[in-house]
Amino acid sequence: STADSGSHTVLLELGSLTTCPYCPAAAEALKEIASSPPSPFYYVVLVYDESEAAKVRGRQLKDMYVPMLYVDGGHYVVEWGMTGKSDYEKVIEEAAARSVHDIDMTLEAAWSNGNIDVTLTIDNHGGAYLGRLRLYVVEKDSRWVDAKGKHYNNSLLDYRDNFIFVGGQGSTTIETTWENSYGLEEGNAMIIVSVSHWLPKIGVNPPNPWYYKYFLAFPVDECIGVEL
Repeated sequence: STADSGSHTVLLELGSLTTCPYCPAAAEALKEIASSPPSPFYYVVLVYDESEAAKVRGRQLKDMYVPMLYVDGGHYVVEWGMTGKSDYEKVIEEAAARSVHDIDMTLEAAWSNGNIDVTLTIDNHGGAYLGRLRLYVVEKDSRWVDAKGKHYNNSLLDYRDNFIFVGGQGSTTIETTWENSYGLEEGNAMIIVSVSHWLPKIGVNPPNPWYYKYFLAFPVDECIGVEL
């Protein structure tokens, strides 16, 4: 498949608990970096003790400790003791420079009768592509409060995970409606979509015991998001 270097948007997933004393600093660092990013990225906070969707994603990543930062689907993992702004900026830049499959996406999302209509177009500039599509429904100013009494930003409310196929030099469009059973309010929502190749790599959680250290990481080839 065609390799595309340095032209994708990075995805960050931060594992967190509302009782974790170290988690607020990690989330604050991401929020600060997002205001002036070294490279384009989107981030999602997985609040494990509040969100069932976050628990599902956390189990896929085999996250035992918080705050752990999973970069581009777990291609890189930044462990809980390295939560400084410079640590995160460095790994964002490294991830942005990865060689990835040459995929472009266009995402449209709009409120409709309290739900969200989503239209995603995937353009494949390489060979036949079997991939994994993940859709994240995010609450920008979260209802959940961290250990320092501040509301989270970009917390995960809901999550979808499906396989996709796009022919070589082809394009496909996916339409779906997300049913809002969470009371998510207009103006406080974000839809983020990532696409990864179906072939995983072995991800590593450094602090985990040996029997729970490894997981299947699906490195992100492209990521896109819209606020609404």
